[in-house]
Amino acid sequence: MVRAALLFTACWFLLQTIANAQAACTSAPRAATGLSWSVSNGQVSLLWTAPTTGCAADDYVIAAGLSAGLSNVAVMVVNATTFSTAAPPGTYFVRVFARNRAGTASASNEVTVVVPAPCTTAPLAPTGFATHVQGRTVRFTWSAPAGPCQPTGYRLDAGRSPGANDLAQVPVTSTTFEASVPDGTYYVRVRALGPGGISGPSAETEVVVYGACQTAPEVPRGFTRTITGSRVRFAWSSPTTGCDAQAYDVVARLSPGGDEVARLSVRGREVEVEAPTGTFHVEVYARNIHGVSGASRQLLVPVNTAPQVLAVDRASLTMTASSDTRTLLMGTVRNASNAPLAFVKINATFRGPGGVFRGSDWTYASGFSRRLRSIITDTALGPGERGCFVMYADVAPASVTSVEVTATGDTGTMSELEGNLHIGPGLLRTSSGDRLRLDGEVLNRGPRLGYFVQPILLVQSPAGQVLDCDWTFVDGISHPLSSGIQTDTAIAAGSSAPFRTFTQAPAAGNSSVESWVVWDEASPAAAFDGIAPPDFPSASPARSAEPADRSHARRAREQYKEQQLRRHGALMTP
Repeated sequence: MVRAALLFTACWFLLQTIANAQAACTSAPRAATGLSWSVSNGQVSLLWTAPTTGCAADDYVIAAGLSAGLSNVAVMVVNATTFSTAAPPGTYFVRVFARNRAGTASASNEVTVVVPAPCTTAPLAPTGFATHVQGRTVRFTWSAPAGPCQPTGYRLDAGRSPGANDLAQVPVTSTTFEASVPDGTYYVRVRALGPGGISGPSAETEVVVYGACQTAPEVPRGFTRTITGSRVRFAWSSPTTGCDAQAYDVVARLSPGGDEVARLSVRGREVEVEAPTGTFHVEVYARNIHGVSGASRQLLVPVNTAPQVLAVDRASLTMTASSDTRTLLMGTVRNASNAPLAFVKINATFRGPGGVFRGSDWTYASGFSRRLRSIITDTALGPGERGCFVMYADVAPASVTSVEVTATGDTGTMSELEGNLHIGPGLLRTSSGDRLRLDGEVLNRGPRLGYFVQPILLVQSPAGQVLDCDWTFVDGISHPLSSGIQTDTAIAAGSSAPFRTFTQAPAAGNSSVESWVVWDEASPAAAFDGIAPPDFPSASPARSAEPADRSHARRAREQYKEQQLRRHGALMTP
């Protein structure tokens, strides 16, 4: 009975206290303060502070309008000091009113809420990618990219070779990630994810983890070789026991146990090389920071097939559809002879199912500048030099299943140009949509002016396939030619000129860029200098935006030069 009486007394006292407080509070609350906002992926969040003096607020009224002081978008009541809702893109003016049964307070501070339109493009790549290894624990950190499209998450890509993601693709929600990984060497990069897609990769970092592994790797397994003409491809497998390999050394000897004649260090587990004629004994070793393994089984590698005069690298070929009626073919070609060759031509025969002929076409290679009498051609390849080519064949791609590619060239009395033009350091790689854009400058360190200056840019995938064999003209100075035309693609001695080109190569991926420069310069006997063929632009020859026109103009110009030289007996086909 005593306990019940005490409980009743306590409850009655509490009710009386509340009633007295309510009876005493007969005025509206003071205004809410500190209204702030944030937006993430179209979700608006509001936060404010309840009044700290005067009568308490029972709830709050949120008013939103399209201009200051208006409430023509929304009016809603909430009983907390936070609120979150999805909102369409736009600019809104928001206030909060505290209220109780005695009335409504004046407005809080007004905030301007900006909800951006959803991003339709992928975010930029993360920056500042770094790793910290302690034992077998690896901590990754990076910074969110700048730009209008902010990421909603990230993805870590890890592989056993540069650019690969064959080990893991890990989704991450913040800019740090920590994991325990087994011993080994890993190549890791991070990408940003957003509503508009996935970014390109960050800078790649090599992560070497040897938490408990303190010994050299075991011997590589399954060492094989494939010989095609003068090219030899080696492949092997990683050791299955012991510590992981960080890299491999392929070693060639002229006899078993003899002196080394070649050593090649590679990160992956395969490599292809151009080998001279002869018989070699080859083995592969695995190594890490603790040492080198024993030798694999030794392979006998006879290379007895003499190289072709002009060899098209089939591994470099890329064949795609340019349109419903045109096939795009790209690749590289090398001069494997002992003499320079000019007007190097690529001949392609396209075939359908069962080897049925579907069409053929040809184009000139993008080679190097050489002088033949008074004409300069940029389709020459000296001994050992490699060029590239782009061909837009009038063959329906849907009908093509294979292509046969050969190359021919002409011999003649050729000489080097006196100029010294080359692409300067700092070639910039950026993206234009999903395509790779390249910006740079050409430096003229020679004794004379060069005109029709064209950077050649060969973009290849990690596997060696040609993604673009691109060329463009520099933004140079004006220079009159002997034929009466004028070009603005010249660079004076000791000067430089910038260039920009939008390649056909994708912006994403671990592509490589090889570059060189071709140009014309005045001849001592300028009988043909400055003569423009009918199909070649007679004014400043800016690069056409249409690849087919680009290919046609280049072919027309060189074909005209070739015809002039043949007319004067300066060329003969080998």
